[in-house]
Amino acid sequence: MQRDTLILIAVSGLTFFVALGAPAITDSDEAFYAESSREMLESNDWLTPYFNYTTRFEKPVLYYWMVAAIYSVAGPSPWAARIPSAFSGLGIVLVAYFLARRWYGNTTGLLAGTIIATCFGAIGMARQALPDLPLAFFITLSIWAMLVGVLEQPTGQAETTRSRFWILVVAASAAGAFLVKGPVGIAVPVMVLIPITIFEYAMHGKWWRARATDLILAAAVFSVIALPWYLLMTTEHGLLYLQRFFFAENIDRFLLYDLMF
Repeated sequence: MQRDTLILIAVSGLTFFVALGAPAITDSDEAFYAESSREMLESNDWLTPYFNYTTRFEKPVLYYWMVAAIYSVAGPSPWAARIPSAFSGLGIVLVAYFLARRWYGNTTGLLAGTIIATCFGAIGMARQALPDLPLAFFITLSIWAMLVGVLEQPTGQAETTRSRFWILVVAASAAGAFLVKGPVGIAVPVMVLIPITIFEYAMHGKWWRARATDLILAAAVFSVIALPWYLLMTTEHGLLYLQRFFFAENIDRFLLYDLMF
C-alpha cells in the first residue's frame, strides 16, 4: 500500500503540480477567486468576499479562505491561487485508490488512482484557481465515507472500524462541500447514494446500518462547521445575501437550466 501511495503521489505531482504557476491568470473566473482572496487578505475581512472592493455573493467562502491562507504565507501569485485545486486533485486520486483497493484489491486501486491522476479533465481543473475540484473532492470523500461506514465489510475482512467515525467524516466533508459551493455539495452525494441504497436493499433485503445517535451527532457536526458563516453573512448583509446566493445563484439558476434543456 505504501508503494502504491507513493507512486500515485509522484504521478499526481507531475500532472497537477509541476509548472502550476504557468500560464498567468487570464481566465475571468480564475481572476474572480484569485483577486477576491487577495482583497480578503488585504482588508483582513475574512467574512465577506469582495471583488474589485464590491461584495461578491455568488459563491461561499471556503475557497477564498484557502487561497488567502496560502497568500499569507507565500504571497499572491497564480501558483498560490491554484494550490487548493491541485491538492484537491491529489485527494481525489487517493480516495479513488483506497475505495477501489478496499473492495477490489491493490491492482485495481492503483489503476483507479492512476486513471484520475492522468485524466485530462482532472488535470485541467487541478491547474485552475476554481472551487470545482475542491467541491469534487469533498463530494467524493463524503460518498466514500458513507460507503465504508454503512456497507458491510468486504468478504474476509475483519470489522476494524466503527460506522460512527465514517458517518462523522461524511458530515465534515459535506460541510466542506456546502462551504465551497452551497447546496449542490449536499445534493450530489444524495443523488448518488439514494440509488445505491435502493440497490442494496433489493440485493440484500436490508437497509444500511446507522444508529440514530450517530446521525444526530453527524447533523450536529455538519451544523457547527457549515452554518456559522452563512448565519454571520445573513446578520451582516441581511436578506440581500440570502436572495442573491440561495435564490439567484442556486434555485433560479437550476430552474433556468431545466427550462433550457
